[in-house]
Amino acid sequence: MSAEQHRQGALPEPAPAEDTPAEDTPAKDTPAGHEPHQPSSGSAQLSVAELESEIAHAETLVQELNQRLKRTADESR
Repeated sequence: MSAEQHRQGALPEPAPAEDTPAEDTPAKDTPAGHEPHQPSSGSAQLSVAELESEIAHAETLVQELNQRLKRTADESR
């Protein structure tokens, strides 16, 4: 879709990726020993291997959080 079509009201133009602020503080729920990935300042893109690594790390975090949630639910019964 062209910029002209955007101006005509089809869809708003997306903001450039560089304008998106990066979150500097880790989430309060981040388990001890887990540091969020901080991409290098010189590279805005990740390689396929880096993406696969990030996905694997995220899956591990989800599994850990699910286990914690299950333990919490079991303890509250």
